[in-house]
Amino acid sequence: MSEDNVRTTSRRNVLQAGVAVLATGAAAGARAQEKIEKSMVMYQEKPNGDQQCNKCLHWQPPGSCAIVAGPIIPTGWCGAFAPKP
Repeated sequence: MSEDNVRTTSRRNVLQAGVAVLATGAAAGARAQEKIEKSMVMYQEKPNGDQQCNKCLHWQPPGSCAIVAGPIIPTGWCGAFAPKP
């Protein structure tokens, strides 16, 4: 193998490794997304009819939400409401 081929292979390996690192970082960043602010989902501290936080798929007892930031009241409601199956 010539010296030029060794350099090309080394550059290729470095570029491939760099792409792999960037892809891994992007995937980790997607998993670590910040939660949505209450104002963005029209959060209110009262139910909307029979829809309320503790009946939502995103509810995390005793007082938080998987997607909305801050403390959440079990009988609150927001526009991201999704009924539990």
